[in-house]
Amino acid sequence: MIKIVYNIKIVRKVPLVPLVPFKYVLAWEVRRLVDMTRVLDFVTLPQTAERRLHSDAEVTLAKIRLIQKALRIQEAQISMTLSEIDLKAVEESVESIPVTMEVVESFISEVSNVPEFLSVRDVSKLTGRVPQVIRRHCANGKYDAEQVTGENGTWRIKSEQFMHLSTWDSFLKERKSEIENSKRIVDHATALWDGEGPVDIGPN
Repeated sequence: MIKIVYNIKIVRKVPLVPLVPFKYVLAWEVRRLVDMTRVLDFVTLPQTAERRLHSDAEVTLAKIRLIQKALRIQEAQISMTLSEIDLKAVEESVESIPVTMEVVESFISEVSNVPEFLSVRDVSKLTGRVPQVIRRHCANGKYDAEQVTGENGTWRIKSEQFMHLSTWDSFLKERKSEIENSKRIVDHATALWDGEGPVDIGPN
C-alpha cells in the first residue's frame, strides 16, 4: 500500500507574502508542483509488473498510474469527511493553480534567475547594510537563515523575505548578467584548454 500525503498551501502564513510581487509567489507554488515529480524516485513497482515493461518511459508511466490509483483511494476517503462547502472551496483553490506544462514552463523561465537562498553579499547589496550587520541579523533570528557548517560557516539566507524590496528586480538583472559573464569566461577558458583558440566573450 502506498501512502501519499500532499499538503497544498494556497496561502503561506507569513506576513511578508502579501508584499511580495504576485509573479514570484505564484512561481514558487508552481515550482513546488513540479517538484512533485521527484515522488517517482520513491515508488517501487512489483517485480512481476516491472518485468512486463521494456523502457524507462513505460516504467515511469506505470509509477504515475500507481500513484494516481493510490491518490484516488485517498481522495475518496478524505472527501467523505468534508462538507459540500469544503469540497467546493478545495475545487476553487485547485482551479486557481496553473498546471499545464506551457504555463509551468513560462513561469519557471520567467523566474529561473530567482535563487532560493542568498549570500551575505547578496543581502548586503539588496539592503545597503554592511555584511557585519547582515551576519548579526542572521545570528539573532531577524533573518530566516541557516549556517552551512558550524558557527563560522557560510550563511544561506532565504530569498523570499527580500522580494518586496524596491531593489529586488535590479538585483536579479545584475545577478543574471554576472552568471552569463561567468559562463562566457568558462567557455573561453575551455576553448583555450582544448586548443580551439579564443572565443568571443562579449564586452567587458
